[in-house]
Amino acid sequence: MAAVPECLRSTLELNSIPPVNLPGWIGDFAFAFVDESNLEDIISFLGNAGGDANQVFWNKVHSLPRTDEDWESLLYVGGEMTEESGAMMKARDKRVVEIIRSRFSGPERFVHELFRRR
Repeated sequence: MAAVPECLRSTLELNSIPPVNLPGWIGDFAFAFVDESNLEDIISFLGNAGGDANQVFWNKVHSLPRTDEDWESLLYVGGEMTEESGAMMKARDKRVVEIIRSRFSGPERFVHELFRRR
């Protein structure tokens, strides 16, 4: 099994979650922590841990916009969400998804094009 990335260690410990069969919300949580230095560790950990977290992580990556126009039209809403916090979340998500897509651009782009044609 892959080691628990440092950015997730305290969350798993505080919530008494063993590093196997991870609940889906851990995939969302891990997504928010992605940067260039830990991308490989997070992907390896989620892929090996089992549970729903890996699928939630990749669903988020693949469901976020691909064009600047689509990013501009994306709205973040919630009970306590302000315009400023929504803009910060959008900027974070865009940065993270760009890191991930640039790292996996070849196969991901191929699969996207394949399914877009259908």
